[in-house]
Amino acid sequence: MGNIIKGSDANLGLDGFLRTMDVADAVKQQREEVGKQLDLDEAKADLKKRLLATAKQSGDRMTELDAETAIKIYFSGLYTFQPPKKGVSTALAAMYVERRRIGLYYGVPLLVAGAISLAIWGSVTAIKESNLNREERAVESLVEQGLRDSKDLGDRLNILSTSPVRQYLPSQDTAEINLITGTAQAKLGENKSFFSQYCLNGSAREAVTRQNYLDVKKQMALVQASITGVKSEVDRGNNIITTQTKLISVKQGLDGLIEQVRVSKPLEVFMQRAEDFYSRGITAVNNRQLSEAQQQQDKLREIKRDAADFSDLDKRIEQTYLTIKGIAKEQLALSKGEGIYQEARTAVTAVNVANLRQAASALSDLSSVLNTEYQDIIIGGDRRVPDDNNTIIRYYIKLERHDSQGNIIPVIITHEETGQRVTVTTRGIRVGEVKLGFGTPESYDGPEPEAYAQVKKDRMDNGVIDNKVFARKPRGYITDQKVLTVGGRPVDNKGEYPY
Repeated sequence: MGNIIKGSDANLGLDGFLRTMDVADAVKQQREEVGKQLDLDEAKADLKKRLLATAKQSGDRMTELDAETAIKIYFSGLYTFQPPKKGVSTALAAMYVERRRIGLYYGVPLLVAGAISLAIWGSVTAIKESNLNREERAVESLVEQGLRDSKDLGDRLNILSTSPVRQYLPSQDTAEINLITGTAQAKLGENKSFFSQYCLNGSAREAVTRQNYLDVKKQMALVQASITGVKSEVDRGNNIITTQTKLISVKQGLDGLIEQVRVSKPLEVFMQRAEDFYSRGITAVNNRQLSEAQQQQDKLREIKRDAADFSDLDKRIEQTYLTIKGIAKEQLALSKGEGIYQEARTAVTAVNVANLRQAASALSDLSSVLNTEYQDIIIGGDRRVPDDNNTIIRYYIKLERHDSQGNIIPVIITHEETGQRVTVTTRGIRVGEVKLGFGTPESYDGPEPEAYAQVKKDRMDNGVIDNKVFARKPRGYITDQKVLTVGGRPVDNKGEYPY
């Protein structure tokens, strides 16, 4: 045959070499199937023997040197492979190449093992592609938002540049606004070429690609920093305009208030106070002290109200005091009314409108009490152990306050256990307490306070409390008249509890 190895590497024919490879693979397969472990010399000797036997059977002339040369070439190539870098891709590729072995080891058919490995490979590729798409889209969105922000800042700059309030600004602030608008417009202009290239017509999808999105992202970082700087400057300019607008408003408010006070012709003391607050407010406006100007405006507004109320409060106090003197039927009420009235006269003399308002309110409350008629009606009794002391039992008579028409009147009391002021419709008047010597409150059957026992007896004889009026307050009085008595003495109120 023409392609026969002739004593050197170069003379080994292609057919012989391929046959050598087949024999070598057969030997390797057989060795793996039977689990035979040979060292390198034994493997070469066995392979040489089989090569010579195979050549003899096929009629080829092969010398021992030919066989040894073929074996040398084969084994020299076994250890020259350079493995790729390890990673998910190489692992999946290896899985696919070894699908037969994996399938045999795990009992998975060859086609299924191959399909699984290809499916995983496809999934990883799809995930990688999705991540890249997401990163690219994020950059596109960043660019598009940057363009929107730039346009918004441009609109704000136009408003700032054309604001009618600018004509009222002092020269220093006018120069500051001009500097802000000029600098900001220049910075926005520098970014136009970037947006023209990557965000034409408001969309970056076409210009930002897989190939350039990382570079665009870097450029956008610089653009964004510029936009942030412009926004800060525009905000500063708007603050100047806003402050001036508020100063104008305060100035107009001060002018309007002082004019109203002047027209009303109040007492001289009010007029002097008003003029003083107005002058201080105008000075603060001229000095661009907005907070101070607003405070003076509030004071001027209060003076205007005081001037208007002063005369009315004085008249109201006189009328209320005359009413109190006409209906009061006890000296305590007359004395209380006289005391409040004298406080009011002192406030009038001092032109102290705040104290005058308090006096007017107090006289009004006193008049209301004097005109009110009510009765405290007994509706039952109760005994309880206080939360803060389980060694005593307190006894209460439960009351409701009814007006002359029988309607329940809410009452403000002081909760004797918490000290808090609460409004109730049913309250308990403590009439006594006993100390527990032993046993429990439920088992106590010893002596009870007389008032409690009296009401209890009244109810037990027929199921109704016949003597149900605890106290009454007629018109013209501010103090209650006790009706319920024990041994001829009125029942003391030792504390109150809300029910």
